[in-house]
Amino acid sequence: MNEKVWMVLRPNYVNGTLKDIGLCGAGFLINSNTFITAYHCCNESCFVPKENYNNNLLILLPPGKQGLKININECIFCKNKDITFIKLDSNFDYIKKSKPVEGEKVYNIGYISAKIERYVNNKLEINSQDKRNGSVIEKCDNYSISAPDVSINNVKIIKLDYSCEVGFSGGPLLNNRNEVIGLMSHKDKSTGNVIAISSEEF
Repeated sequence: MNEKVWMVLRPNYVNGTLKDIGLCGAGFLINSNTFITAYHCCNESCFVPKENYNNNLLILLPPGKQGLKININECIFCKNKDITFIKLDSNFDYIKKSKPVEGEKVYNIGYISAKIERYVNNKLEINSQDKRNGSVIEKCDNYSISAPDVSINNVKIIKLDYSCEVGFSGGPLLNNRNEVIGLMSHKDKSTGNVIAISSEEF
């Protein structure tokens, strides 16, 4: 399963050479050529454009494989669901979907922003990932929030019983059968618990 959770990076290329990277979050495939991540992982409120970054590019980095350069204009943004879809030219292994169930045990795999130097070596290869475990507290069919980093409207979501780390956004929420039931979105500021976009939305 770990090889199916990719890193989303913002690169800094100088004269064709990669000089630096910034970690935007995680993502995964929902079919053989459709990659998905959080909308806010790709927009300016999450990863503020800087003069030393190529802000029109993303790098999708699969564990054990070479990174894919993606032009921002090739992304399909669903801002009101906090989802970004990216069609790929090649086929890859993907994670089977399932509907969330209240009370079921779940886990997520992703990349914590503060640990980027531990995750990626000088050859732009992934060394490690992080994982968190918990349970589904509640499903909600008409959740909305308006905030600087996340703004969604009338979306099916999953409330979890654990908190989240910066960098997990866009990664998969999985059940004990290793099926994806949601996409990691944001932290509820009032409770500190994770809010994931339900797989029913993608």
